[in-house]
Amino acid sequence: MSIRIYGRHPVLEALKAHRKMFKVYATDAVTPSLLAPFEAQGIPIQTVSKNTLDQWVGTQHQGLAADVEDYVCVPLNVFLQQHQPKHLILLDGIHDPHNFGAIIRTAEAMGMGGLVIGKHRRAPITATVVKVSTGAIETLPLIEAGNLANALEQLKQAGYWIYGLDLNTDRTLDDIPKDVNVCLVLGNEGSGLSSLIKKRCDVLVTIPMYGQTNSLNVSVAAGMAMHHLSKAR
Repeated sequence: MSIRIYGRHPVLEALKAHRKMFKVYATDAVTPSLLAPFEAQGIPIQTVSKNTLDQWVGTQHQGLAADVEDYVCVPLNVFLQQHQPKHLILLDGIHDPHNFGAIIRTAEAMGMGGLVIGKHRRAPITATVVKVSTGAIETLPLIEAGNLANALEQLKQAGYWIYGLDLNTDRTLDDIPKDVNVCLVLGNEGSGLSSLIKKRCDVLVTIPMYGQTNSLNVSVAAGMAMHHLSKAR
């Protein structure tokens, strides 16, 4: 299986990460020096017009796209066997690819150990997700669980404390101890955490807000929460 990704940074990061690359597409605007690393690895390069690339992937390609090996998630049980405990993020029903990609980017930047996602009820890993992540998807472990509620129980057994980000609680991020391994759970863009996932959380916490706005975009809230976790550790 392959996926066509686009944008100079995502394509170059895929090359650096040794992701299998089947073909590169470039417009005349791309300099030979930028294409040299692909040529050095014997990757076929096809020159195409800007209009053609616009039709294939939209207008944000910066003159470069590539067909690469599809992105595969590691099963949760395999991840827990192979990695030392480190803060994790779990997404409960995130459907917007821009939010998905932005959370991946921030999670990698803030040093999170990985991102847990379900097999269903979520945004698929698309070229838009890869582009918004600006290459972070190449280095942040993506962890897949068939059932998120069961995954939370599995994480508890592995020593993680489960904190759900929610509006309807008096407890805040400051209530998260600094010396525990945390799995931070983020809910759907519109409805928030599902009732079952809420019940499986050890504690619900919120981000205090002092203006008239009473909610935040999920990727913004995720960034604030991850920065808090990273700074505390």
